[in-house]
Amino acid sequence: MLESGEDPLYLARRMVRMASEDIGLAEPGALAVTLAAKDAFDFLGAPEGHLALAQAAVYLSLAPKSNAVYTAYGEVIDDVHKTEAEPVPFHIRNAVTGLMKKHRLRQRLQIRPQFR
Repeated sequence: MLESGEDPLYLARRMVRMASEDIGLAEPGALAVTLAAKDAFDFLGAPEGHLALAQAAVYLSLAPKSNAVYTAYGEVIDDVHKTEAEPVPFHIRNAVTGLMKKHRLRQRLQIRPQFR
């Protein structure tokens, strides 16, 4: 892709995305490798920086893959959208007004003794 004229920073962005999305926690170091390759390219420029990008591409191709974080993040976002209109549960609210204190909201909050 580099030889065909693709923007090297576009490739670096795609590799960072791949490290986060497709490899994730199966190889946590993949993100650092891709960011280092981008920095190396920024520092060296072409054509020397192409080797750093190539090294990152080979690293990603050999790394184990896991999309667990990507999948879990999607599920969290779905849950947030489904429950965003729900009120804050009473057991984690603070009784900050007189009305709340009157309704004994403060007594509903149970704090474990070691956190007082």
